[in-house]
Amino acid sequence: LIRNDESSHVKAQGLMGLSKFILLSEYGDMPSDIAKEAQQLSLQLHNDQSQPIEVRRRALEALANSSHPSKDKLIRSAYRSDNHLLKVSSIFAMGRTCDDQWQDILLEELESDDQEVVFEAVRACGEIQLEASIYQLKQLLLSDDREILTMTIWALGEIGGKDAIDTLGSLQEVIEDEDLLEIIEDAVDVASFSIMGASFNFDD
Repeated sequence: LIRNDESSHVKAQGLMGLSKFILLSEYGDMPSDIAKEAQQLSLQLHNDQSQPIEVRRRALEALANSSHPSKDKLIRSAYRSDNHLLKVSSIFAMGRTCDDQWQDILLEELESDDQEVVFEAVRACGEIQLEASIYQLKQLLLSDDREILTMTIWALGEIGGKDAIDTLGSLQEVIEDEDLLEIIEDAVDVASFSIMGASFNFDD
């Protein structure tokens, strides 16, 4: 479908599905030949300037799940491009790499006036578990944008640690929205589990 369907929407959706298998291959749960083919297809479509942006951006996001040697260079190039959608996808891709080399960029984009950029930067900070972002994430808990607020709560849970747990606990005391309270509770559970895991002594 990705190779042959004429619909850019179908290609983009296919790449989003393919990204999951690329990630599985990094854990050794997919045959290496299939993983290599998936990576090459993603790379080919992203580099093909004739492809619609919708396809190129999803190809980049899929490739971000891999250890392909061109990945970081492509993410940086997309971030510096003049295309807003490619920039947004590059920030999403930064999170998918789980690499804190993107810290300075993400901390800067948390201050962006573009809500879509902020949303993806928050998500990436959570995926990378970027402790350096906690102060700015605390400020975003005051956001009027519900999607950013929800993603910020999730990110704090992923980052974990005492500061994140205390912040989420304080938020629980002032939030009355039942849906948000459930999200906060889930985030506290995740953050607490990370502390418990860190406290285990596996040498005993």
